[in-house]
Amino acid sequence: MKKYPQFYFMIIVITAIFIAAPFSSLVKAQGKIIASIDFDPQSDGFGFRNYGRDHDGSNDLDAADLIQMFGANQVCIEGSTPDDCVLYETADEWREKQLESMNGGHCDGFSVASMRSWQNLPFRGKSEPKQWQNGVEVTNDLEFDNFLANYIAYYHILQSLKEVSTFRMKSFKIPPTGIVKLLIESFQTEKEFYTLGVGMRVDGKYTRGHSILPFAVEDMGNGVYRIHAYDNNFPGETKYVTVDSKNESWRYRTASDPSKTASDYVGNRRTETLSLKRMSDRNRKIYQCPFCENSKGSRSSEGSEGSSNDSANITFSFGGEADLLITDPTDKQIGFDGKAEINQISGAEIIYSDGGLDLNYSPSYSLPYNSTAEEH
Repeated sequence: MKKYPQFYFMIIVITAIFIAAPFSSLVKAQGKIIASIDFDPQSDGFGFRNYGRDHDGSNDLDAADLIQMFGANQVCIEGSTPDDCVLYETADEWREKQLESMNGGHCDGFSVASMRSWQNLPFRGKSEPKQWQNGVEVTNDLEFDNFLANYIAYYHILQSLKEVSTFRMKSFKIPPTGIVKLLIESFQTEKEFYTLGVGMRVDGKYTRGHSILPFAVEDMGNGVYRIHAYDNNFPGETKYVTVDSKNESWRYRTASDPSKTASDYVGNRRTETLSLKRMSDRNRKIYQCPFCENSKGSRSSEGSEGSSNDSANITFSFGGEADLLITDPTDKQIGFDGKAEINQISGAEIIYSDGGLDLNYSPSYSLPYNSTAEEH
């Protein structure tokens, strides 16, 4: 074997490290990366993991958040700014319900906030980690604090709003290979980005919903693809959703806590358990108010920016592990009847929530405002 001077060996090693460093999130690639963005969980993902009941989140949402989502005239019975706003009782009840729902995890908030940080999009006028905490250059070095708790919570609960859920619910109908194609297009054009939802069907019911952030697609050959993703339950790691195009199936192995035994999420085009949420739907200036009184989601048309929809819905939800079945005056139902999920009400929608902590939280149910449904 030919021997080389030591300094040549050092140059080779240093060069190899330099070349590989920008692609650290893709070093485990076994096939061919066919589309990617330069998001890296080791720097662009949060350094702390998803949380639920172990966090006192009573102050994670406040009047400022509701004003930003729906407008002051929608939520404030008095005042119009975060400092002087007195919330309507219905607005405060909705806020409390959303806080309770996040006991099941904040995974979608993690996915959205990390992506927005990568894009340098602002929250509360701050768009970079160094503006959030002194001496911090990358998202992964941030320490959990009240600002980040508010940031993550704000974007997590947007998934329950109609403007976000409408596309997401349609995406459940897209076969796994269609999801892969949309992600490839996303990474190639960078015109739209997505969070990726994985879930399971147990006894006909959607459960264990979890949101992760995809950033690359790898062709493994023989019709198999791997979606590279940042999973907020595993800080700093790259996780993989495997899609088999031959039988339109997918598989994802994860756990709610790295110290716990991992399990597989599995599905196919019939289970409708793989989904996407658009990042652009989280960038709207105003959202339809789900707890307001009149037919367009506004308490008053005066000074209102209005809703993006022609009619408003009323939302039923339960902030815990339970099954809901709602019956309208014509005996049509929406919810889980003990055997399967049903939706017999025209214009109604089931809204699944991704929490990420393996808890069986009930979906929300959005019904036309004039349905005067009764809850059972």
